[in-house]
Amino acid sequence: MRHEFAFYTPQASLLSARFALNDTCKLDNKLDSELVHRATQVIRVQANDTLILFDEKHIVRMQVSEFIKKQSLTGVILSKTIPAALKPTIEWIVPLLEREPFEEALSYLTILGATTIYPVITEKVHRTSVTQKEWERIRRLMIAACEQSKQFVLPKIEPITTLTNLSSLLKNIPSKTKLFFDPTGQPAAQVMRDLEVNLSENTEFICMVGPEGDLTNQEKCLLSEHNFTFCALTPSILRSQHAIMVSMGMLRSFLNK
Repeated sequence: MRHEFAFYTPQASLLSARFALNDTCKLDNKLDSELVHRATQVIRVQANDTLILFDEKHIVRMQVSEFIKKQSLTGVILSKTIPAALKPTIEWIVPLLEREPFEEALSYLTILGATTIYPVITEKVHRTSVTQKEWERIRRLMIAACEQSKQFVLPKIEPITTLTNLSSLLKNIPSKTKLFFDPTGQPAAQVMRDLEVNLSENTEFICMVGPEGDLTNQEKCLLSEHNFTFCALTPSILRSQHAIMVSMGMLRSFLNK
């Protein structure tokens, strides 16, 4: 059985609206030339392969017909669904790391189903902005992460702010479970056991790790004031993007019951 590839295309909603189940549809260069090129020339799909086409609002699954050309791709619509975020929702406060670690962190969070990302400036980060070109690259990487993981919901990225300014948001979300992953915290196993006692289908999370160089004592006090539980992941010190990957993976694994 061949791998079922997923492709992001802004035309997925159009296909969903225009075609019914079992209809035959044709994708050509006029509709989405990049998709057609990737499917026919890079992936080299074959007759009877199934493809998943998605955008922010719709997911369309189609089976490729026998006739495949360089300029077009024909298939039958098998199913149409709406992307759904993983439950429970997990939001993340992400320090404004250097370019590559920041891109890695956002890719990991996309794969593991973060719903909202708050980029923040902390005392020890080395930059205070992200260029438009970098945001465009980040979006492409996040889309690729969705395609690879088949987790089809792109996280919402809020405007960059400071951790201090974000405190007004924290005051308005007392019902959310707040976790700060830090070597000084309680062992992760103990935190997970404590969470299990009060866990329900309505539980929502907001999480954070520190930047390279850590948060200041004042910043950690701010998190404590807003009832963040400090949680230690490993005996060793992890880079920020790796701490995000490990902690988010652990949390999703724990919640996958």
